[in-house]
Amino acid sequence: MVKIIHSFFGGYKNPKGQNGLKGKYPLVKLRLQRTGTKHDPHYRIVAADSRSPRDGKFVDIVGHYHPAQIKEQTTFNKEKILTWLKNGAQPTGTVLNLFKNAGIWAEYKTTLKK
Repeated sequence: MVKIIHSFFGGYKNPKGQNGLKGKYPLVKLRLQRTGTKHDPHYRIVAADSRSPRDGKFVDIVGHYHPAQIKEQTTFNKEKILTWLKNGAQPTGTVLNLFKNAGIWAEYKTTLKK
């Protein structure tokens, strides 16, 4: 019998390190983490465990978003985002809209068809 333990990413691993979910991380979300001051919010786009609080622990920073600035003030690390999406991370609604406006979501969908 194989002993099952819970991993940080929410998947279940056996002690040999083989993930029962074939490398997918179903509980990782790409979401906004608020930074900045009281009336001037900035956001980081982070890959975080879905059970952690909004401004809590995260795994990776994949971009920045400043809503008061123009579109060019939104920065993304496209390679990291595509890697997380291919590994099963789910974007929240707001982050999905940002990805669609930047063309990242369309690029991700075309890579799935290949």
